[in-house]
Amino acid sequence: MWNVLGRGFDSRRLHHFETKPTPFRQHRMEKIINIHIEKLPEGYYLATSNDIQGLIAQGRTVTEALEIARDVARKLLEARAEHTGELNLVSVTDSFDYPLIVSA
Repeated sequence: MWNVLGRGFDSRRLHHFETKPTPFRQHRMEKIINIHIEKLPEGYYLATSNDIQGLIAQGRTVTEALEIARDVARKLLEARAEHTGELNLVSVTDSFDYPLIVSA
């Protein structure tokens, strides 16, 4: 790691980046969350959901908005599970339709 002045490696600060072993997380079942995408006049894309209150994400592309929405959804679901329990979301089944967004 470079020190604050950019004068080389400072091993004294390395201990801040040591990681503690994390316990094995239980595999959680994937859930389906419906996302609404809207193109804003400024050119950005806004992702919201009626399935999870408070889920709002914005990105320069649809893909970026969806990636951010996925992260926000995980955090909201984790916070809700800690406080009030899980939402009643549809579980992923063996077969379902999924729109794939690609740049052409």
